[in-house]
This record gives sequence, C-alpha cells and structure tokens, in this order.
Amino acid sequence: VGMRLRWLSIAVLTIVACAPTAGSSEAPPPATGSSEAPPPATYEAFAKTACDAFEAMFTAVGNPDTGAGSELSTQLDDAIERGDHAAANRLAEAILEELARGRQAASAAAAWEPGAPAMAELHDVLAAFGAYVRAKQESSTSNPVDAQAAFEAAGGVTSWRAMLEASMALIEARPS
Repeated sequence: VGMRLRWLSIAVLTIVACAPTAGSSEAPPPATGSSEAPPPATYEAFAKTACDAFEAMFTAVGNPDTGAGSELSTQLDDAIERGDHAAANRLAEAILEELARGRQAASAAAAWEPGAPAMAELHDVLAAFGAYVRAKQESSTSNPVDAQAAFEAAGGVTSWRAMLEASMALIEARPS
C-alpha cells in the first residue's frame, strides 16, 4: 500500500504540475528590462516552473521513485569506480549546477500559494541531493562517505514524503 501511495502521489504531482489545462497558455514573458521571469502567481506559471524543477532533478539524479539514475549520475558513479577524480569532480559540479537550477525553479513555483508547500519540500529534496552528490564527490578523492546517509541527514527522505503528501492538495487547486 505504501509503495502504491508513493507512486500515486508523485504521479499526481507531475500530472497536476506538468499537464496542460483547458485554458492554459505559456507563462508571461519577463518584464521589459528584467532578466528574471515574473513570479508564478498563476497556475500556468506555477506549472512551468514546477516542471522545470522536476526536469532538473531527473536530469541531475534521475527518478527517486523508480531508483533509475540519470545519465549524469551514472557517469559520476562510473568515474568514481574507475578512480577518475577529475571526471568525478567535473560530473559532480554539473549535477550540483543542475540541482541549483531545480532549487531556483522550485522556489519560483512556490510563489503560487496552493503549490507552495509541495515546492518548498521539493526545494529541500533537491538540496538534500546536493549533500548526496557532495558526499559522492568526497568519496572519489578520500575515504568513503555514505552518500545515502548524507541525503537522509540533510532531510531528503522527510522532505520527499512531505512533498508527496502536499502534492495531494494540488488535485483540488488545479484549474480545470
């Protein structure tokens, strides 16, 4: 039952955030003279930035629910296994940059009030994945570090569960 609820929750969150609605349109362009997109005060703007946050996670580390790693995380693991410290550092930095992009998108998506709880937790999950990647990076050059323990110590598991729970409230908040 727990596994089914997890799958249902993540499916609901991605469908609610990433599926278009009947009247949806693209997010408005940034204001003239501004280099940043306006905060997502609408569902449509929330959906775009929330999807960007999830895409960053999938690109950086893969899908946590299925355990499938990303291309980058697989390459990082391979570099660590080969003892290629330079490649491991380069790949870890690329993953950390992608996670930072995801955190920025999750923070922007949190401006849409109904999505704020789920996006705040997603931000924290992405930060915990940063701790995970830094632990792997450290393991590539010194004594082994338990990356999963680093993720858990950073609150990743707690935030993941809280994000899934918060996502259920988005079903009713999503415009039809």
